[in-house]
Amino acid sequence: MKSTISLDQVNLINNKLDQLSALLSVGMCDDFSTHSTKIQSDYLWACASITHEIAAIFRGKHEEVQE
Repeated sequence: MKSTISLDQVNLINNKLDQLSALLSVGMCDDFSTHSTKIQSDYLWACASITHEIAAIFRGKHEEVQE
């Protein structure tokens, strides 16, 4: 049986990918390393969190993803 992703899930994935792309673009700036270790850690945690949310959607756990 083939699993399908709803249009709402596709839109959510696209939004999450846009957020992740924006975060990673900023993270590639030269001044990223000038921020404190806590800010860098929290920033990378946010990127990882979005990645986990996208993965959860693909695994059919859409209800666990908070928009």
